[in-house]
Amino acid sequence: MDIIEKIVAIRKQRGISQQKLSEMTGILQPVIARVESKKSSPTVEFLSKILNALDLELSLVDSFESPKAIKKVINGLPHKRISVGRSGDKVFVFGEKYLLKISNNAKQLRLEKEKNEWIGQYIKSAKTIQYVEEDMCGYYLREYIRGHTLIEEQYINNPKRLINVLKEVVMELRKMDSFDCPFSSPDSIGNDFVHGDLCLPNILVDDNDRFIGFIDLSSCGKGDKQYDYCWLLWSFEYNLKTKQYSDLLLKELNIEIDAGDYLRYVVLNMINESGNY
Repeated sequence: MDIIEKIVAIRKQRGISQQKLSEMTGILQPVIARVESKKSSPTVEFLSKILNALDLELSLVDSFESPKAIKKVINGLPHKRISVGRSGDKVFVFGEKYLLKISNNAKQLRLEKEKNEWIGQYIKSAKTIQYVEEDMCGYYLREYIRGHTLIEEQYINNPKRLINVLKEVVMELRKMDSFDCPFSSPDSIGNDFVHGDLCLPNILVDDNDRFIGFIDLSSCGKGDKQYDYCWLLWSFEYNLKTKQYSDLLLKELNIEIDAGDYLRYVVLNMINESGNY
């Protein structure tokens, strides 16, 4: 049982609905539903809010065994577990130099590695250090990218600054359209390159607000760019807790959101997932 499954079990044992947990944490109920159903990976901020609300503690340091090729690189480095990915994947950071992802689904993790390496030919991406499959598990060691996510206060409290960063991000994505991506995104159909989960926590920038990479590229590939745009708009409004700057965002990014696409990609998706109480 992974940490999300444990949290769900404790929530239900205490008679706390997803909606009540949402009120306790300030996290939207559909977001809780997406994480509990493992259709989204929990961020450290998400876990912190949930654990605090439920008065639970989590040790960020885990012991584990890893293949010899991995141990040679990470031996002696302090490590902490930063999140639990889909299907119980474990993610560790070593000395702020390396990131190790361990998965029981080696095939899926191998595909994620292949996507990262293909994307790294064209835009900034974490370099692969080692990839090993052993005892039916996959071990993916890559460099750790230091940076700021777009849900940090300096961006949330300054929407115009945030929008300027997002302009560069969208330009980087549209540059990818000209390359023949060999992968397909699982959630939409089209010939555009899509991130597949283009939300503010999945975008990294440096101290000068320059784009330096994406987090979680497991759903990237050819698809419909409207899928990315719809979820970006949703994430923008959700994190700012207002729609006041939405028109400015669309204008500055030179994009249009089709109401039908937003309904199909975001609203209906959340309705389907919110039934899990």
